[in-house]
Amino acid sequence: MTWKYIPFRNTSSHLQVQCLDSTRKIKLLLANGEQLLFESNQKISTEELNRRISPDSTIKQLGKQFEGKEQDSLQYNKLYVPKGADFYLKLSDGSVVNINSESTLHFPVEFSSENREVYLEGEAFFDVVREDKFPFKVHTGDKTITVLGTKFNVSAYRDDQEWMATLVQGKISVTARDFQQVLLPSQQLCINKETGETTVKEVETELYTSWVDGKFYFKGYRFEDIAKKMERWYDVVVVYQNEEIKDMKFRGVIDKHVPLKQTLMYLEKTTDIKFEINDKVIIVSKIN
Repeated sequence: MTWKYIPFRNTSSHLQVQCLDSTRKIKLLLANGEQLLFESNQKISTEELNRRISPDSTIKQLGKQFEGKEQDSLQYNKLYVPKGADFYLKLSDGSVVNINSESTLHFPVEFSSENREVYLEGEAFFDVVREDKFPFKVHTGDKTITVLGTKFNVSAYRDDQEWMATLVQGKISVTARDFQQVLLPSQQLCINKETGETTVKEVETELYTSWVDGKFYFKGYRFEDIAKKMERWYDVVVVYQNEEIKDMKFRGVIDKHVPLKQTLMYLEKTTDIKFEINDKVIIVSKIN
């Protein structure tokens, strides 16, 4: 099966929003209580962002590396990325975080002198600037990923059955209550949330990072897993008329920036399933 793909790549070092529906807004709740809203396709540099913060704000150097502040005195911003959007954020140390739909990132106003820590719920791709003396940590619930400088993807959605960390470059260490695992490039750690079973395997990293470049790239994916991605991106709910559809396997590449109807048309042309759209509900059934 082959799906049409229109190349897309983000090369900007600015804060950037990519959003299908202009009514959906990315929210940044600052540590001092202020709230900033971002529109679709808006590009904002760190310097621009600073100008939007009020003069009496406690956040005056959001884009600069901070020296000498104790970890327990850090103030955190909270970024909410809704369904149908993703967000590209450059942190004060130069590291870049690509935050996927329906995700939340807590990041400090300024990093401490000893380490760099953020808190994620959902999915994000990290391109971390190397600092040998100051490790970068990503906390997702009871799991912590520690790196010095690397590129990796972490998927930590609450409603997903598996927690996954996929390493593209460098090395990362994943710790939880009862284990520690070091990953090398092209390795993926999967943790089953129900059983606690952990698996480390070699993967094609593009399968798990293609969303950063505006693609859905599938190879042997179950339809239910594909549907979850579409639900988060298009802000819809998928309903199954036939349960066996969930386990059907697919492969291909589609551009996630095309309209939903166009994406569903690709699927209908190359499979024996059909879709019915009723507002934000997609009913999927097999063709008899």
